[in-house]
Amino acid sequence: MQKTILFFPLLFLIFLKSNAQNKHDFFYFDTLDYHQFDVLKEDIGDARVVLLGEPDHIHGNVFSAKFEVMKMLHETIGFDIVVFESGFYDLNKSHQAIQEGESVKFAYTNSIFQIWHGNEEFHPFMDYVAEKYDSIKVLGMDNQLSGYYVVTYLREDFLPYFDNDLSFEEWNDFMVHIYEYNLPSTFDIDRFIEITNQLKEKVDKSSSPQKDDLYRLYTF
Repeated sequence: MQKTILFFPLLFLIFLKSNAQNKHDFFYFDTLDYHQFDVLKEDIGDARVVLLGEPDHIHGNVFSAKFEVMKMLHETIGFDIVVFESGFYDLNKSHQAIQEGESVKFAYTNSIFQIWHGNEEFHPFMDYVAEKYDSIKVLGMDNQLSGYYVVTYLREDFLPYFDNDLSFEEWNDFMVHIYEYNLPSTFDIDRFIEITNQLKEKVDKSSSPQKDDLYRLYTF
């Protein structure tokens, strides 16, 4: 059974449980390690999803604490997926790149938003998930088309499902407006739905080994 850790901003520590939350006081020392968070096990119980948030993206001590909580969740409870507010297309492609021989840390750095991997305190997390790649994977939950793998592979992956470059660019422009939350007054929602439905049909009929990934990630 997969268990998922979600990294979110603007929260500190929230567990998805049906009963009331319990408050715990933690004191952070230079010797901080995941055993200090064992008290959370009872609160987590058999939950399959845990949310780890942060008050902002710049405080390294928050990264350090969240990393230790994540280690506890992985090593003592069995959580095996970490999901970031980062591009789901990019992180999906990162695993393809890793299977083809790419460095795990390089692939994840190309995919996780810079607001995290650009902080020194985040580097131990990257070392950990690279070392433990066989038992824990990092995925994304954001629709932004902003990472390395989007620039490198998005056109290659999707162009075959369009009649020509102009058709692909029309769809891609719609996608950019959507992920930027910037829908101009000229945004033609009916045309977007028409193009997307056509894309869904073509992907659905495809025999490509990436069919399921494409259909799940960028067709609605």
